[in-house]
Amino acid sequence: MITEPTVLIFGAGISQPFDFPSGMGLAHVLCENLKRNNTMTQKLVDMGYDAPMIREFRDAFHQSGRESVDAFLETRPNFIPVGKAAIAYALIQWERLHNLFQIFVGNLYMYLFRHLCGSDTLEDFSRNKLSVITYNYDRSFEHYIFTALRYSFGVAEDKAAELMRCLPVVHLHGQLGGLPWQRCKPEQIRDYSPELTERSIRVASDGIKIIHEADDLNDAEFLKAHKLLSRAKEIVFLGFGYHRTNLERLRLDNLRDAQILRGTCYGFTLKEIELLRLDLLQKFFVKAKVGFSRHVRTFNAAGLEEDLNSKALKYLREYVTLQ
Repeated sequence: MITEPTVLIFGAGISQPFDFPSGMGLAHVLCENLKRNNTMTQKLVDMGYDAPMIREFRDAFHQSGRESVDAFLETRPNFIPVGKAAIAYALIQWERLHNLFQIFVGNLYMYLFRHLCGSDTLEDFSRNKLSVITYNYDRSFEHYIFTALRYSFGVAEDKAAELMRCLPVVHLHGQLGGLPWQRCKPEQIRDYSPELTERSIRVASDGIKIIHEADDLNDAEFLKAHKLLSRAKEIVFLGFGYHRTNLERLRLDNLRDAQILRGTCYGFTLKEIELLRLDLLQKFFVKAKVGFSRHVRTFNAAGLEEDLNSKALKYLREYVTLQ
């Protein structure tokens, strides 16, 4: 059981081990698949999206120099409807339960579930002080924990849903629709499924928020995030890219002296890590203790590269005490 108020902030790196693409990976998928007569393009056309607009979106994004489609759509709002539909199509197909429950070294969700369960009682789970703020559209984390609760303890869906309300998961940029056990309107709900129907794509697309659409001063999810951050003893970024706008909207300048701010910097150079640290300390006026760690590429006993997610898990095990 996690008794100290702890907030984990998820970036795209967290979902990659479950086959969801990174920001750059999603960019590659869209540029490669939004071609004439491609399955994705044809599906969007069948749904009523204009074929020339689809091609214009693809070509403009491909030549924009942007690493992520989210950043591109921030400055090209005319492409938001078709862009959201394309994102939804690209991500829905990876919502596979089998991917979540593969038993592999470095399964972060399995590690967190073990700590959330404490002494293996449902009462312990309901008393946890862990919260998750995620910039990811996918619902993989909460669906994993919900499903694990059901089958680990043999409880009904309504009981598992009640327990999940003790574990705040805040999607700052929206999500691919509400899960059946979440409190959403019927038209906002879709199963955790890779099925690419017109309804599933529309529901998922409607659930996505592009950065400039989310007003951090009034948006309900941002307000929840600010409250969770203000109460946390420890805040940990995992698989995060530290986009300036994302950092600014977290209102980190409101942190207190006693709070601890940590994060992984996989792929960052030592100089970039130090600049990030100074940026947080000086420009965001963070009063909390700031600590970042770059995980170099590591290998297992067989000489094979370890799974990407093991680096986030390794960081938690090495620097964060979940108790």
